[in-house]
Order: sequence, then C-alpha cells, then structure tokens
Amino acid sequence: MVGPRASIGNDGIVAVRRAQMWHKHRTAYLFVAPALICIFGIVYYPLLRAITLSFYAPETYGSLKLTFAGISNYVRLFGNADFRSSVGVSLIWIFASLAGELTLGLIYALVLNKSFRGRGLIRGLVLTAWVMPDVVGAVAWRWILDDQFGPLNSILEKMGFAAAGFPWLGDPRTALMAAIFVNIWKGFGFVMIILLASLQGIRKELHEAAAIDGARSWQQFRYITLPQLKPAISVSVILRVLHFLQQFALLQVLTGGGPGQKTTTLAILTYMYGFKWGDLTSAATVGVVILALSALLIVGYLSTVGRSEVENGL
Repeated sequence: MVGPRASIGNDGIVAVRRAQMWHKHRTAYLFVAPALICIFGIVYYPLLRAITLSFYAPETYGSLKLTFAGISNYVRLFGNADFRSSVGVSLIWIFASLAGELTLGLIYALVLNKSFRGRGLIRGLVLTAWVMPDVVGAVAWRWILDDQFGPLNSILEKMGFAAAGFPWLGDPRTALMAAIFVNIWKGFGFVMIILLASLQGIRKELHEAAAIDGARSWQQFRYITLPQLKPAISVSVILRVLHFLQQFALLQVLTGGGPGQKTTTLAILTYMYGFKWGDLTSAATVGVVILALSALLIVGYLSTVGRSEVENGL
C-alpha cells in the first residue's frame, strides 16, 4: 500500500512545508517587510546606484542614455592630483588619530582598572566626549579654537605665549593637527572601554604569581598584560580605522576640507565632487574606493574576531 507521502512525492512535500511555514510566519513577514523596503531604498539602492554610476562617462550623466566607460573613471581618478592629495591626508588623519586614541585609551584603561574613589565619575566624563555627536563636538571645538573669540588663544596669551589671533583651523600648518587633536579627544573613550573590558578579564593570579617570582610592574605589563590585550587592540584598530576612513561630519564642521585642501580626506573629497563641483560620477568612484577599503577592513575584523573565539575555545 502506498502511503500519502509517496503519493505526493518529495517536491510536493517541500511545497506543502513551505506553504505551512508561510501561513505560520506571514504576520511576522508582513511586519518586517516595511523595514526591509526602507533599508533597500535608503541603503542598498543608493549603494548599487553609486557602483553602477562609477562605470559610466561623467559627461553623459543627466542625459537620456549613459555611456559605459569601464574602469576609465578609476584610471582617471588615480591619476588625479586632488585624489592623491586626499589619500595622503587620509593616511595622516588615520594613523595620527589611531596612535593618539590607542595611547590615551590604554593609559586611561590601565588607570581606571584600579580601584579608587571617583573612578565611576572619571569613566563617565571620558565617555561623554565619545557619546556626543560629532557635529556637537566639532562646533564646540571650533569655538574654542576660534582666532578672535576662542578661549584657547586668550589662555595662551595670559600665559605669556604670543597666540593672540592665531587661526588654529585656518592656518595650513596647524589645521590638520588641530583637527586630529579634536578627533582623538572625541574618540579615545571608545578604545578605553574595549581595553578596559579586556583588562578586567585578565586573571589576577597571573600578576600575583609574577610578583612572587620577582617581576616588576613594567615586566608584568610587557609579558602578561600586553599579550592578553592583543585581541582587543586588534579589534580596536580595525574598528577605528574603519570609522576614520568614512568620517565626514567632524572634519566638515571644523574645516570644510580647508584651508586649501590641507584637511581634505577621501570622505570630504567625495562630498566636494558630488555637491560642490557637481561631478557625481567621480564622487561615486571615490565612494566605491572607500567601500572597497571598508570591505577589506570588515573582513579583517571578522577574521580577527574568529581567531579570538577559537583561541578562547568558543
């Protein structure tokens, strides 16, 4: 006797199960659908549109028929002086900001890992700058560094330095370093939190055993603390570089990419191409370059997290 399963067949069974799953979860699908449509319209469609646009000739943009240009936009971009300058500025911006945030984040993490009165207050104050929106922090520091009304020049002048009227954000020699200083102030709290969490996971028995063996504080830091912090440092580096590569609001409010192009990073250059110079194909091309670099960093982040989980036996 042939059972009902055999008479329906495997394909029929799969179809029935799919129908049952749809009827069981259709309410959830209907609730999720508006969010998915919004995500596609706001994120994925512009992304795909930018990637497509980067392969078409800029002079045909806005016409009824775009002309496919292959990789000529990328070849032209890599030979462009503005692009090469922005790459150099971006490298300085990333590495200087990263060095400052890692240094301050590690120092504060080591200090706040110890128990003392007022530790919670200091943690809160440090994190205030990080949770503050970039635009708010940039506006505040733009006022502080203002050459006419900023308090920094007034304080330096009272201390005996000839700083009256010095344009920290307007001088080509100091604009990028001043912006990097603000960026470090803004973001080192994030690094501190990651490193502090890792420090609190180190077993105290390791330090106690090292102290019994005669190891000094700096030796304990070098041979115990620092190796234990390597996964957290790696994750911090990748996440912060990814953030710096795409960072726009802070620099735009502080300097707008000037003076000249002394603070024009790749993100600022994308904005200039698209909204200042009206060259949307070049803006899309720079955006795709940033996207490719970000994808590589994300792959590095995922591999780092995966190695960390394997080492911890997760």
